[in-house]
Amino acid sequence: MNGKLVTVSNNFRYLGLWRDSSLTFTEHFNKVRRKVDLLSYRISTVAERFYSRHAKLFYRIYRGAIEPFILYGHGAWGHRLNLQKIKNTLNSIQWRPLIKLTGAFRKVSTVALQVIAGILPLDLKSIDVFSRFLALFLKQNVNISPASLNFRDFENRTDIFDLHPLQWRPIPFG
Repeated sequence: MNGKLVTVSNNFRYLGLWRDSSLTFTEHFNKVRRKVDLLSYRISTVAERFYSRHAKLFYRIYRGAIEPFILYGHGAWGHRLNLQKIKNTLNSIQWRPLIKLTGAFRKVSTVALQVIAGILPLDLKSIDVFSRFLALFLKQNVNISPASLNFRDFENRTDIFDLHPLQWRPIPFG
């Protein structure tokens, strides 16, 4: 292209999501697993003394930071959630944070850790997140047995900047 040689690559990164030529997203999930394992290890070494006094602290960190980080890019790989490989990969990524969260031994299975911690398995959580994505942003009806989501049932987001500033409702200081 313009006298330069263009190299062919099997995978590339776009908006923080690794895509491969066969759209299996294995490279993406491998990188996410390494980062989540490293993050869980660093949190456990740095803030170990806080966890003994505040048991819910790591739970809040898991729900607020680690789980959304794992599920990032669900709009791209969410249509592949019917594959068993994706489900197993998501649940195996969840193992190390759940070990830290529950304080269980390393031999405990991921399924048992999910029950002990009271956390939804990531394959089911990703189906929930992806179905909400389809319903809210793509304006599609989603059929999940036993229920279905209609995008018209969700609240519409209004942009306050669509209104003239005189129509904004002021919030009094008092």
